Amino acid sequence: MDTQMWVITHKNYPGISDDLYRTLHVGRALSQDLGYTGDDTGDNISLKNRNYCELTGLYWLWKNNQCDIIGVCHYRRFFLEKGRMLTKEYIEKTLNDYDIIVPTCGMVKEENVRKQYAANHYEEDFDICRDVISEKYPEYVEAFDIMAESKLLNFCNMIITRKNIFDDYCKWLFDVLFEVEKRVDISDRDDYQKRIFGFLSERLIKVWLIKNEEDYERIFQTQLERCGVEYFDFYLLHAMNRERAKETEEMGGFDFVRRMKAEGKIRHIGFSFHDSAEALNEILSRHPEMEFVQLQINYYDWESESVQSRKCYETAVRYGKAVIVMEPVKGGTLANLVKEPAEVLRKLDEKASFASYAVRFAASLEGVVMVLSGMSDWAQLQDNTSYMREFKPLNPEEKQAIEKVVEELAKLPTIPCTKCRYCVEGCPKKIQIPDLFETYNTTVQFGVTDNYKRRYKEQTAEEHGKADDCIRCGKCEGQCPQHLQIRKLLENVAQTFA
Repeated sequence: MDTQMWVITHKNYPGISDDLYRTLHVGRALSQDLGYTGDDTGDNISLKNRNYCELTGLYWLWKNNQCDIIGVCHYRRFFLEKGRMLTKEYIEKTLNDYDIIVPTCGMVKEENVRKQYAANHYEEDFDICRDVISEKYPEYVEAFDIMAESKLLNFCNMIITRKNIFDDYCKWLFDVLFEVEKRVDISDRDDYQKRIFGFLSERLIKVWLIKNEEDYERIFQTQLERCGVEYFDFYLLHAMNRERAKETEEMGGFDFVRRMKAEGKIRHIGFSFHDSAEALNEILSRHPEMEFVQLQINYYDWESESVQSRKCYETAVRYGKAVIVMEPVKGGTLANLVKEPAEVLRKLDEKASFASYAVRFAASLEGVVMVLSGMSDWAQLQDNTSYMREFKPLNPEEKQAIEKVVEELAKLPTIPCTKCRYCVEGCPKKIQIPDLFETYNTTVQFGVTDNYKRRYKEQTAEEHGKADDCIRCGKCEGQCPQHLQIRKLLENVAQTFA
């Protein structure tokens, strides 16, 4: 399959070694040739780049390039999955189940997208765009109004999809924008505001996605067929947070699962969740029909202000929702205790696995109906089933021991970095210092595992330096509010991952 990712740029950049990624110089008709493929050949609008920005690249790819799957990103902005560049295999696999890949929605700070556009650009352009759509594509007006009243946007004009879908989108987009261009006078505007069509397109892709939303019925039927069942016992809306829940509402996702339950194709509906307890409260108050929530719960994150395991659990219980637990062993870390934390649990029972205490902690909570333990091999499966076959909740002694483990983990000599990232600015080696410190801290608490080695490798990929690339210039230490001896600490990190 011919899958292509195009990196759009107007200047030289380091480049990407993966053959999947190709570079397109946009606005080449207006600038010096950079040596990349340019958007000024064939059918093109390269001369419009100052007004259309990266869209001159989209137009060129629409008119002059043929492939099976096409993706567009920027020289400073890329699609990432778990911190890594998307691979050909990942893209093709994802597009087997979905029609389009777009960046995660961002939330505007204003009341809605309309007011956000008015605050930053010319409001009349927004209204003219709506007028054009109402005349040329009246079936899209409702989607435009939904976008205008929403707080969510897919910024950056980035997309990955099959070429036929890409072509359909570009045909619609440029038909709208070219008509808007005829109706607005931008001659007196500054250079920034002359980029009107790039700004409008960031709103229009949302309109197009809403109007051409994924066919829930088709996807759901495919899921039933692949699983070989006539109905699902439990069906989840995936990875809800405050923003995604609102987007799912706009796209009719909650209405769809509610209808599938009414038709007997789903027995119980719920959602997995990654956000604050406050956000969870908002979603459950709006959707009392949800019967269960899947939460990240483990004893290490129980009082964490970032994960808010306890607060989210208590919120779900307060609404009377069943709880399914994910990450009870925190991605395997609680199965690999070292030093004093390990000794605390060994004193209880030398034969019991560290993982067993983590799983049983989650399973002991009232209202928990399922614990997703995650297993990598047969031995882990046997271990999990051995203590869950005849499940016994944690006794008082075991609860005290777990509290002691958390205390001991907190005592270990981790780096007190607050991740303000001041140290990153101006680093000549572009070392992602706070990220390396965070990974180092986990190794202090849980040992050096393959997972942490892989994370370190990802954090030092491409243009980002390794800990031992530090040239000891001291610029980072001058910026650190915590007055950390960063140069020395980077030596410790380097030794750990040598």
